[in-house]
Amino acid sequence: MSTLPLKISPPLTPARHRASADALTRLTPRHLGESKEVTAAFT
Repeated sequence: MSTLPLKISPPLTPARHRASADALTRLTPRHLGESKEVTAAFT
Protein backbone atom coordinates (compact mmCIF):
# COMPACT_ATOMS: atom_id res chain seq x y z
CA MET A 1 0.00 0.00 0.00
CA SER A 2 1.30 3.43 -0.86
CA THR A 3 0.97 6.19 1.70
CA LEU A 4 0.98 9.84 0.73
CA PRO A 5 1.65 12.09 3.73
CA LEU A 6 0.16 15.51 3.14
CA LYS A 7 1.49 18.50 5.04
CA ILE A 8 -0.14 21.85 4.36
CA SER A 9 0.51 25.09 6.17
CA PRO A 10 -2.40 26.44 8.20
CA PRO A 11 -5.00 27.78 8.09
CA LEU A 12 -6.85 25.05 6.25
CA THR A 13 -10.30 23.75 7.01
CA PRO A 14 -10.99 20.04 7.53
CA ALA A 15 -12.94 20.06 4.26
CA ARG A 16 -9.89 21.37 2.38
CA HIS A 17 -7.70 18.69 4.00
CA ARG A 18 -10.15 16.00 2.82
CA ALA A 19 -10.31 17.50 -0.68
CA SER A 20 -6.51 17.53 -0.92
CA ALA A 21 -6.24 13.93 0.24
CA ASP A 22 -8.95 12.89 -2.23
CA ALA A 23 -7.09 14.63 -5.07
CA LEU A 24 -3.86 12.80 -4.21
CA THR A 25 -5.72 9.50 -4.13
CA ARG A 26 -7.13 10.18 -7.61
CA LEU A 27 -3.64 11.04 -8.94
CA THR A 28 -2.04 7.88 -7.54
CA PRO A 29 -2.90 5.54 -10.45
CA ARG A 30 -1.42 7.99 -12.96
CA HIS A 31 1.84 8.73 -11.14
CA LEU A 32 2.54 5.67 -9.00
CA GLY A 33 0.86 3.03 -11.13
CA GLU A 34 -1.17 1.72 -8.21
CA SER A 35 -4.89 1.36 -7.75
CA LYS A 36 -6.55 4.10 -5.70
CA GLU A 37 -8.21 1.37 -3.63
CA VAL A 38 -4.84 0.37 -2.16
CA THR A 39 -3.56 3.89 -1.48
CA ALA A 40 -3.94 5.93 1.67
CA ALA A 41 -3.61 9.69 1.71
CA PHE A 42 -3.68 11.21 5.15
CA THR A 43 -3.33 14.63 6.66
